[in-house]
This record gives sequence, C-alpha cells and structure tokens, in this order.
Amino acid sequence: MELAAIKPIALGLLALLVLGGGIYFFDQSRKRTAERDRVALRADSLMAAKLTLERDTSQLGSQLRAARTDLGDLNARIETVNRELSRKSAQLARIGRQNTARAEEAAQLSADLERLTAQRDSMTTQLATLTTERQGLTDQNAQLTRRTDTLTREVVMLNERIRGMAPLSAVTADAFRVEVVKPNDKVTAKAKKADELAVSFTLPTALSGLGEQVVNVVLVPAQSQPSALTEVKDLTTGTLPIVVQTTKTVNFGQTPQAVTVQLEPTQRLEPGAYRVIAYAGNTYLGSAEFRLRDSFWFF
Repeated sequence: MELAAIKPIALGLLALLVLGGGIYFFDQSRKRTAERDRVALRADSLMAAKLTLERDTSQLGSQLRAARTDLGDLNARIETVNRELSRKSAQLARIGRQNTARAEEAAQLSADLERLTAQRDSMTTQLATLTTERQGLTDQNAQLTRRTDTLTREVVMLNERIRGMAPLSAVTADAFRVEVVKPNDKVTAKAKKADELAVSFTLPTALSGLGEQVVNVVLVPAQSQPSALTEVKDLTTGTLPIVVQTTKTVNFGQTPQAVTVQLEPTQRLEPGAYRVIAYAGNTYLGSAEFRLRDSFWFF
C-alpha cells in the first residue's frame, strides 16, 4: 500500500525532474546557441576586422614600398640636385675668377689705351716735326742738287781746261798699291808664299774721255825704269822688252772709280824688290814698288 502510494509520487517527481531537466537543458541549449551565435558573430566580426586589417596592412605595405621607392628617387634627385649645385657653384667661382681677371685685364687695357693715346699724341707731334724737317731737308736737297749740277758742270769745264792745259800722259792714277796674296787669300810678304798680286788704283776724272780701254799690267824688277811703253831699261842688263803679265778691260768714262787687277806671276818670285807698271794704250797709269822677303824657319 505504501509502495503503491509512493510510486505515483516518484513518477511525479521523476516527471518534474525530467521536465525541469528538459527546461534546464533547453535553457542551457538556448543560452549556448545564443553564446555560440554571439561567438560566431564576434568571430565573423573579428575575421572581417582581420581581413580589413590585412587589406589595410597590404595597402600600407604597398604604400610603404612606394614611399620607399619615392624616397629613393627623391634621394637620387636630391643627390643630382646637389651635384648640379656643386657644378653651378664651381661655375660661379670660375666665372667670378674670370670676371676678376677680366676686370684686371680691362684695367690694364685702360692703362695701355692711355699710354698708347699718349704715344699717339707724341708721335703725331713728332710726325708734324718730321714733316717740317722733311720739307726743310727737301728744300736743302733741292739746293744741293742744284749745287751738285753746278759743280758737275764746273768739273766738266775744269776737265776740259785740264785736257787743254796738260797732255794725258801727265795724268796718272791715284792710290796705286800692290798687295801680295797667299793661296788662302791672306796678305803676305814672303816670297815663297806669294800666289798672286792684287794691283789696285783709282782712275781720275781727267781720263774719262778715254772711254773703254784695255789696262795692261807688267811686273818687272824694281831697278827697271820704263823708257817707253814697249820696253824697260834695266840698270844692269840694259834695255829689255816689256812682257804684259795680265790685262783687264775698264770703262774709263765711269770715273772716278777704283780698279783692281789680279796678276798671277808666270814663275816663282824670288826674294827682292819688284815694280808693277800699269798702262792703257799709250797712257801711262802709274807704278808701285813692293818687296818680298825670304823665310826664316817658321817666320
């Protein structure tokens, strides 16, 4: 009886327990579902935030890389600008030095210009003075020319008078001299080194009327005296014929003029005294004596 009475109570309690457990589990399940949904929603939100952060991080990385690239380009441009500034600075320094040098050159040119201007003024004054002096010299030259013409006419007249007053045989050459020359063209007084004789004299104006003449040069011993134009008289051997050593054609009309005749002896000259005689046609021009000595050892 007691068991039968307890059984419904136990069933009722069991039913209450099952109902309470079901309600409890339903409530817990609902809470867990809500919590799970909230966690899922939060996970989705966090995932979206993560994706957003990843996207933002990727964008920021790209921007950072672009910024780094831009920074490299900017650094390169800054370096290029610095080099350009350095080059411009060097150019400016060089231009400054050039300007300084040009300023100094301009100052020097100004000084040179002033000096040249002063020289020009001085030369202008000198030119004017020289022009005046040249005009005076021109006048003097004209006077001298007229005086020379007058003197030339007087000389011609005097020559005509001289020719009328004295025969041509009385007129001889001036400055008659003889030089003994060695083979090396040096003058010597040694007989054994004598190679040729240089006979020189000056024709006077009085002989200008002879025109072109052949000058004959004769070499004879010093004691010989010309007795005629065809022979000489030796004081010891008597009369000897003149042997012409050399000749030279001379225009006597170009007087006064210096005449030089080279005479080569036909045989070796011995030590002693000699005379050189020059004549043209029948006109005696003059003579000169010279002496050759013997050699003593190396003297």
